[in-house]
Amino acid sequence: MASKTKPVPQTTINAINGAAAKVAVLAPTFAAGDGKAFEAWVLMESAAELSTKHKVEARDHKGNKTTTFRVCGGPSYLPSKHSTAADEPCHFLIGAHLELHSSLRHVGRSGDSHELDISIICTHDADRHRSGPGAVPYSGEAFLGVELKEYDAARSLPKTYARALLGIAFDITPIRFIGPIEVTLKGLNTSVWHWPYPWDSSMEYVLMTTADLTGPTVQLLGHYSIASHKHVVVSSSSPEITALVSGV
Repeated sequence: MASKTKPVPQTTINAINGAAAKVAVLAPTFAAGDGKAFEAWVLMESAAELSTKHKVEARDHKGNKTTTFRVCGGPSYLPSKHSTAADEPCHFLIGAHLELHSSLRHVGRSGDSHELDISIICTHDADRHRSGPGAVPYSGEAFLGVELKEYDAARSLPKTYARALLGIAFDITPIRFIGPIEVTLKGLNTSVWHWPYPWDSSMEYVLMTTADLTGPTVQLLGHYSIASHKHVVVSSSSPEITALVSGV
């Protein structure tokens, strides 16, 4: 059984601040427990990696540019741009149409909402949510959902986390689990019918952990086209982060 890691080491704090500096952000605020420092590093390093291909800007909940970045400290709804709270989480604007978030809750088809540690969503849909009177879970186009687990690198992450991510993926984007449908009419050839809304199945899911992953866990995720990265090390550069956002 994996065990949670110790309090945030200075090397991790340095890596977070180093990645933040690449995208013109001052030392970001982040929670110290429950893997939130690991999440902050993945968020900042992902933004830095994306900045090599796109224009990346830190934005506050009103959509204004900011250099003081507040990393979400726990499962969060999209805040209203009318909120006057001083601790609303920030996000990154990627190009003109995408946003990079941490700890954002997404609405599933069941009506329940699920936190994704890192996600990339559509700015148009996010702006529509932010225009409302209060904070709400995100419901709209999404392109990446990442589950992060910071655990003892010498142990294996329990398969329960892979199963949980699979359940989340099924509730948020169930259509991605439905393949092409073959239709055969009497006396005619078989034809293949594809679902007409490909964007609903284009969202990618990833499990990323500092621990090991067993073969059965990787097999389970791979069967459903969910990527996985194990033994991820916090550093000034990471091939796993490069792979994470390579399709954006």
